[in-house]
Amino acid sequence: MGSGGHLSLPLHLIQTHTGLAFVSPNPQGNTMIPLTSGSIIQK
Repeated sequence: MGSGGHLSLPLHLIQTHTGLAFVSPNPQGNTMIPLTSGSIIQK
């Protein structure tokens, strides 16, 4: 859906305007996965 911006960070936990997001490296680039109730939503 919407990403706050492209980050060149490795697999790491960052804080976004929507809260905590998990940056996972993908072939097409980094994808922000929002954390809900401490659970990781995999797309």
